[in-house]
Amino acid sequence: IQSRSPAVSRRALMRTAAGGVLVHAIGRRGAAVTRASAGELMDEEGALEIIRRIPLGTTLNSAGPEVASAVNTLVGLSQTNTPITSQDWSGRWHVVYAPHIRTLSNMFSANFDVEYVIDGERAMTSNVKYTHPLLGSGWLSSSGSVGSSDAQTSVVNFDSFWVDPVDTAQPDLKPDLSRGWRRWVNDAGKVGFISDISRFPVLYFKGDVCIFKFPALNVLIATRREQSRQ
Repeated sequence: IQSRSPAVSRRALMRTAAGGVLVHAIGRRGAAVTRASAGELMDEEGALEIIRRIPLGTTLNSAGPEVASAVNTLVGLSQTNTPITSQDWSGRWHVVYAPHIRTLSNMFSANFDVEYVIDGERAMTSNVKYTHPLLGSGWLSSSGSVGSSDAQTSVVNFDSFWVDPVDTAQPDLKPDLSRGWRRWVNDAGKVGFISDISRFPVLYFKGDVCIFKFPALNVLIATRREQSRQ
């Protein structure tokens, strides 16, 4: 166990950073690219087309100014007048726009691609695929639930955390977290999870596209539901 702990520590540090410890370091840079200029805005169908044509699996790190403009257009339409049900959330969602995570990618010379899997009962798993020139590739995962504090605000509560330091096309199911280095990673994740910043106002929701706000950094996050695999 001790021979693996340095590598595990480095991976745990990546999860901690992605989870919010570097809030002050990335906040200003993330907020600066959240809004596109008003002159770049387009109509709803054009904005949805831009988001829907992003190839899944190469989502987050390819999101540039055109995607930012599309996100802002949709947020301006405020398509969240009715409560969002558990069935509305069900599916596998890919993050296609997240300025703060792109900033983290640049800071660590790494790539991060993020997906959320939500079932009809609002059980939720988050999987982050990381690729780094020194640490290699693998998955940072967490699971728990997603609820609501009101009709348009989602609340995430993660209670399990694990690392899969293997480059696979898809993440593995949650392993046994009760022993060895996996127990250490799980305990560290629980300590690092901050429930007070895990409330996300939903600003746009239509079919396979959802945009919500991360208030702690004042950034927008856009996700797209994968239709072929639930």
